[in-house]
Amino acid sequence: LVIVRFSSDCYLSSKGVVTGDIITGVNGTTVTTVAELMTILDSHSPGDTVTVALYRRSNQGQGSTMNVTVTLQEDKS
Repeated sequence: LVIVRFSSDCYLSSKGVVTGDIITGVNGTTVTTVAELMTILDSHSPGDTVTVALYRRSNQGQGSTMNVTVTLQEDKS
């Protein structure tokens, strides 16, 4: 699940997440599809905290993994 773009006020960008990062899991559960990601997120409420696992590619061919703790917000759309 490659992050392609953010809205201008996206909370994830304030946590150091950048376009091109790949979401690989949430709260220790591997996700490979949008449906899997949404199932996990739908089981939570705004204000809940989750840990998102990310993979970031590098120009040198090796990437790095990181975990970002985020507080879920209500969808404003």
